[in-house]
Amino acid sequence: RADLLDAGGELARNFEREAVGVQRVSDPHVVRIFDVGETADGRSFVVMEWLEGRTLGDAVQDPSTPWGDPAHPDLPAAVAELASRLGATLDRLHAAQVVHLDIKPSNIVLVQEQPGAMRPVLIDFGIAQLMGAGPDASGGSLGTVEHVAPERIRGEPGTAKTDLYLLAHVLYRLLSGLRHTAGQIRRLSKINPRYGRGLDDLFQDALAAFPEDRPEGCGAFARQLASLLGEVIEAERRAAEADAEEPVSASPPQVLATPSPRFDAEAMAQADAVRLACSLAERLCIHCQESYGWPAPSVCPACGGSEPRPGGDGKDAAADDRARTETEE
Repeated sequence: RADLLDAGGELARNFEREAVGVQRVSDPHVVRIFDVGETADGRSFVVMEWLEGRTLGDAVQDPSTPWGDPAHPDLPAAVAELASRLGATLDRLHAAQVVHLDIKPSNIVLVQEQPGAMRPVLIDFGIAQLMGAGPDASGGSLGTVEHVAPERIRGEPGTAKTDLYLLAHVLYRLLSGLRHTAGQIRRLSKINPRYGRGLDDLFQDALAAFPEDRPEGCGAFARQLASLLGEVIEAERRAAEADAEEPVSASPPQVLATPSPRFDAEAMAQADAVRLACSLAERLCIHCQESYGWPAPSVCPACGGSEPRPGGDGKDAAADDRARTETEE
């Protein structure tokens, strides 16, 4: 912005001091600055390295990566690694009296160094300040509204604890899949049961509305976060091993389905009732033939069967029944 970076102005001097401050920090997770100077027409410029990769903001939109899926099994390990690297880097920046003030997913480039390994790099120090600078040293810019610490909205100068808040905000969003606004922190354990109360308390402190209520040091916060996420990773590893060790019963040989015993009993009782009815009807027919000379029926009056019983006229059947009865007795 030419209106902010005209050589000789206070903002231009701040810009140069901040660029020189970043240049003093030799860290693989901070974009390298090669030169700072003025153009022929009197505007300040900075020359920095070209990075091959995509931003964390782009990766969050990709559900095939851990960054884009809050339920991804590799997300805790990825966040622990990111926190450890950026936390230590911010401590080195703060030791050089530089505060970034605009830490957000789009200002973190994930440089793919080799398959399965990435190097996060902080970029865009456009509103960075030297510690002790006034609240307007950045030209009045507070950064992205979604990623502004509460004290900056109150007009207070940025400090190391402002960067701590912003780092915690990014990591909280990665783990929860939610956006955080000041005063409305949802507990991670309520969002995803894989996380415990320790993480709830850690983020509650790091995202406090007032800097004095936040823990000291981005590196210390990152180490504590990595330790708690390590417990999550270990618990999930043990659970997976326990599931794998459970004996798997062999599949039983496939057999033809048999009716339920309840249905067998009902069928047997029904068959017994039919046989009893047929036997009684048969005896009645024999009685009618002997007493009244009635002809024998061609079918059983009880069951309506079309096949005549043995004997044709029913006499042999009656004899068979009497013999069966005497045998049973």
